[in-house]
Amino acid sequence: MGEPAFGMSPGEATVGITLRAATDKKLQEAIKITESVIIQMREQFNGSISFSKKEPFSAVINDQHGVNVVKNAARESSLKLEELPEPFPWSEDFGAFREKFPITLFGIGAGQKSAPLHSESYDFNDNLIATGITIFEKIVELV
Repeated sequence: MGEPAFGMSPGEATVGITLRAATDKKLQEAIKITESVIIQMREQFNGSISFSKKEPFSAVINDQHGVNVVKNAARESSLKLEELPEPFPWSEDFGAFREKFPITLFGIGAGQKSAPLHSESYDFNDNLIATGITIFEKIVELV
């Protein structure tokens, strides 16, 4: 925020956040809460504060039939299948497809020691390409 100036409050700043939720309803609730906090700050601040939404994504909610197809494809391909107890907090434009088509988003697993996807230190593990080809070939066979 602002310029490096020890002991001084910045004259201006830009703050960005990413809000994610498991459903569109929960996302709208989070946006309303955030806007409310910003409005409260504006009322306490001698200046101007504005907010805008950029790249709003719909929630990624998997189609159950598609989930079943992916599970069967993994089993029939002898791939290790791990179901997570909670949804991934991915922020994906893929959710927009859900408004027109059933969707199923899944990961092929880069391991726990892999840097997070979309981080500056992420490096795609090329050894996963064969796994990706295997699962997608089986999905095509099953549908």
